[in-house]
Amino acid sequence: MADGLFGAAWPVLSAEQAAAVDACSIETIGVPGAVLMETAGRSVSSVLRAWLPHARHVSIACGPGNNGGDGLVVARLLKEAGLTVNVGMLGDPARLSGDAAINAAVARKIDLPLHVWPDEEAFAGWCRSLPSADVVVDALFGTGLARPIGGIAARAITAINESHRPVLAIDIPSGVHGTTGHLMGTAIKAHRTVTFGTLKLGHMLYPGATHCGRMTVADIGFPHQAVRNARADVYAITPALARHWLPSRSPDAHKGSAGRVVLIGGSARYTGAPALAGEAALRAGAGLSTVAVPRVVWPAVCARVKEVIVVPLEDADHLTDKSHKAARELLADSRTAAFGPGLGRHPESLKLIASLLSTFTGAAVIDADGLRALPENFQASPGGAVITPHAGEMATLLNVPIHAILDEPIRHARKAARSFNVVAVLKGAHTLVADPDGHVFINPSGNSGMATAGMGDVLTGVIAALLAQGATPLHAAVTGVYVHGVAGDLAASDVGRRGLLASDVSDRLPRALTHLMDRDPSLPSPAEEA
Repeated sequence: MADGLFGAAWPVLSAEQAAAVDACSIETIGVPGAVLMETAGRSVSSVLRAWLPHARHVSIACGPGNNGGDGLVVARLLKEAGLTVNVGMLGDPARLSGDAAINAAVARKIDLPLHVWPDEEAFAGWCRSLPSADVVVDALFGTGLARPIGGIAARAITAINESHRPVLAIDIPSGVHGTTGHLMGTAIKAHRTVTFGTLKLGHMLYPGATHCGRMTVADIGFPHQAVRNARADVYAITPALARHWLPSRSPDAHKGSAGRVVLIGGSARYTGAPALAGEAALRAGAGLSTVAVPRVVWPAVCARVKEVIVVPLEDADHLTDKSHKAARELLADSRTAAFGPGLGRHPESLKLIASLLSTFTGAAVIDADGLRALPENFQASPGGAVITPHAGEMATLLNVPIHAILDEPIRHARKAARSFNVVAVLKGAHTLVADPDGHVFINPSGNSGMATAGMGDVLTGVIAALLAQGATPLHAAVTGVYVHGVAGDLAASDVGRRGLLASDVSDRLPRALTHLMDRDPSLPSPAEEA
């Protein structure tokens, strides 16, 4: 499940790249398409039987292309296994071509019952089978869908979704765009999805990701050369990749050798953010964590943390240029610094951070309002930099509307990474990490309970800690977002998603790291393999 460039990372392909893999396998390398379709159908049938071993009645919706051909293979295999199968067919089976036509001919010869649409009576008959079905298989449209769904296909999708039956989607839920994850008018809401060869972008990007349910990637025989030729540049983070990029810790480590982090931020309005970031850095393995804040908020920050060193800067309710000398001295003793947690937007504070960034030569993490201090021509220091905007902050950085970020998150994460020569972490559901070379990593860990204040501050501390322990900016960002998400999943398991606090996640960072190093099989993966 890797192309060799990033070892344990899983390639995630666009619809066009997936089609190229298919074409290369069949037309260039010579793997018969009928063999791939048969193997795909057998994989889906196997997953279905393992998922619902007591299922006896199956309704299958087949489309007019290869996805429908896969569905016909599934129907034949299940019928031969003794199950009752009702197949709805979008269009005349006689008009199918290629490998799908072969399987339609086989279906006729074994008397597989087909309800051919758009015949209204046949459609109504198939719909009547849904309430008694133990499972519905969606084989209408695959990743090649390029136009909105309407007509009887849309009605079929609505009927399936409203049946409240378990749904297994073949390749991708019908109606989810294979590249963007956008919904093409309407879309199947699947409980399980079986895709072939590799994950697709539509499985990982929202809103499509919410329609896929539990993902399985089935090996149906695509040659490795065909996958390599697709030139994947987007990858899903796996536990193995995060483990590989996690900095090692020497048995004779001490607090000085375990890495020192300096965090500069805080304001009268935001006293919790620097405390959360500073403590998270320690929980993620840094040996020393120093937080520098305005003197007026120093008592409040001190009251929240015990092991973090809290340094008061010149007296004001926000950072000003009066703190420049003291901040420079702190930074001189550290190879890693984080700028921005709790900073606020006062022009004097932004001016100070901009000045410090212009002279700091170590590895930097820039978060929250610290991002507003970045000049248009900012370029990372020799030590490298990681920026961690959410969608709204990314929109401000790139001077585009927020809907543009949400519509094309991968493109804009890449643009930010290249424009500023940094590693860009675009925070959100399935956080993205982009490097200046155009590689993008999608994080599968984490949950909706993490949509609350302070989570970004904890992530800043984690990434800074990994940088301080010797990780490169890319490795620190990829491993950091994954571990941060695992800690969030542990917290949600312990206390629930609603009411989850950032401190709950920070407290579980050591457990998350232990799970990673112990190769816990329950760690979140992009999908399971079959």
